[in-house]
Amino acid sequence: MTILDLQLNQLTGSIPPSIFNITAMRIITLFKNNVAGNLPTTICENLPNLEVLHIPVNNLDGVIPPNLGMCRKLQILSLSGNKFTGTIPRELANLKDLTELYLGYQHLQGEIPVELGNLKKLRLLGLSNNEFTGRLPSDFGRGVPSLEEFSCRSNNLSGSISASISNSSRLRTLYLSYNSFTGEIPAELGNLKNLQYLDLTVNEFTSSVPASIFNISALRTLGLGVNRLSGTLPSDLGRKMPSLEELLCGGNDLSGFMSATISNSSRLRKLGLTHNRFTGPILESLGNLEYLEFVLGGEYFFQRFNIELPNSFDKL
Repeated sequence: MTILDLQLNQLTGSIPPSIFNITAMRIITLFKNNVAGNLPTTICENLPNLEVLHIPVNNLDGVIPPNLGMCRKLQILSLSGNKFTGTIPRELANLKDLTELYLGYQHLQGEIPVELGNLKKLRLLGLSNNEFTGRLPSDFGRGVPSLEEFSCRSNNLSGSISASISNSSRLRTLYLSYNSFTGEIPAELGNLKNLQYLDLTVNEFTSSVPASIFNISALRTLGLGVNRLSGTLPSDLGRKMPSLEELLCGGNDLSGFMSATISNSSRLRKLGLTHNRFTGPILESLGNLEYLEFVLGGEYFFQRFNIELPNSFDKL
């Protein structure tokens, strides 16, 4: 047997250890069952050909076996949505063919191993909703040139974000929200020309938003809300962001006028500005955004400006 596919069932109990002794096995997928127990500490001693281990959304617990680093042909490792505890084994960095690693939505702790930043073939890395602490590796990005998606939101990470992350030039998704990152947002993020989703909400970033971020033409979602950002938004906001659908920057200390050029982001659906220090009138040009579902300003926003909505809003 080379493929074991039992996903989307209601299987219970533990995974029989004998499954991990089938040396010809290439793919094991048990996605979304109710299997429980630990993974064996010797899991990869007899799986020299394993390429996919896909067992998310179950009730597995215990630690992630360091022995997984012996499955040298592994390309996809997905353990998300279980109850694993402990730390990420550094031995996973031995998986040089790994392209997808999913460890989110469980109870993992400790720091993110520096060694993960050397997986040159890694495209997708999901570490969200755990209890990781410490900083992102200072040179993260240099060793993962193929990285396209990195999700690490809802942890306890802190410190600054290194400019080296811009070396992952293929990055399309970067989710770092709900942590405790500090310092300035790296201007080098503006070099990520393929970036479509950037979410930095609910952190402690300070200073102004780098102008370079507003030059990423592929960007669809930009989340900057609930930080300590100050300064103004660019006077040509929207002109270089034709794909933008969501701009969320409420809960900061931003000021100045909103530019009428925001209407150049003609696909905009959500605009969040509440709890800042913007001044001036509500823009008539917002009424030209035919896809706009709502402006997150609320009663607070309109009372502060003490101004009626423009007639153009009747079109929305």
